[in-house]
Amino acid sequence: MASPSPTSAGRGAVDPEEVNRFRLAVVRLARQIRQNARTGVTPSQSSLLFRLDRHGPLSLGELAEHEGLAKSTITRLVRSVEEAGLVLRRPHPDDGRASELALTDAGRQLVAESRARASAFMRDRVAALSVEDQDLICRVSDVLERLGQR
Repeated sequence: MASPSPTSAGRGAVDPEEVNRFRLAVVRLARQIRQNARTGVTPSQSSLLFRLDRHGPLSLGELAEHEGLAKSTITRLVRSVEEAGLVLRRPHPDDGRASELALTDAGRQLVAESRARASAFMRDRVAALSVEDQDLICRVSDVLERLGQR
């Protein structure tokens, strides 16, 4: 069954049902990726760990801003990953009153293993698609990245 073009009525005229269908597909796929990554931590904790891996040490305020969370929420979240030995708090190099958060070796290992499992899951899923669909996935990646930017 061919789906109508979401912009068939003109640029910017997006069918709300198609947008909802797309949203649900993204949510389901993200859930499957998370489940197959098997991090052993909550999605919020995982996001925090991956953020620190991607950006390096960050202050609590920077991390809260990146994650879009209140400082009180990020404080609780950081405490939980600190207690698990995945993150450490150390003095900020430029501000003696502040601290920065960095991954421990265990945190880096969890992120690396999780990323490898999630990538293998997606490689297997994409490899099972037709060549045309594989090409489409490659072309749409830039668009999805732009959609995911804040």
